[in-house]
Amino acid sequence: MPQSGIDVTRIDTVAQYPVGYEMDDPRQGAFSGNKIKYCRANGTIPPNSAVKADVTFATAAQRHATMIVTAGAGSFDGVADCTLVNVTTGQFFWMTTYGLATALTAATTAGTAQGTAAAGGLTDLTTVTSAQAVGRTAIAMSATGTPAANLSFVLLR
Repeated sequence: MPQSGIDVTRIDTVAQYPVGYEMDDPRQGAFSGNKIKYCRANGTIPPNSAVKADVTFATAAQRHATMIVTAGAGSFDGVADCTLVNVTTGQFFWMTTYGLATALTAATTAGTAQGTAAAGGLTDLTTVTSAQAVGRTAIAMSATGTPAANLSFVLLR
């Protein structure tokens, strides 16, 4: 059930919720049915980037919710599409883990499975390795350029 009163677009310098807390997205409309997760950044994360858990983070109990930008082919845990500006090391933010997200993409075709590509981007799985078999799945709902340049709507599962 969505929590009212939570601004998912805010970036915090001190954790306001338990790191790793997941809930239904409180925004309605296109976000109905989405799941979001409260995370810590361990590096600069531009808006709409695909992110993954930093398994090298010093506090082992928080590795599942400490995020870094994906780099090259690999798995991802969600999309940092709730904020509109860069999130930097040590800041806390909400990311989409399930449902409709807006993601950085390159040469994406609507209806195709997505995998990670260049830093924080997604691309058609036919152009990257099959290493993405673990982690989240994403299907492009629009080609690159919709809703804006270098972005696509994707469905995270």
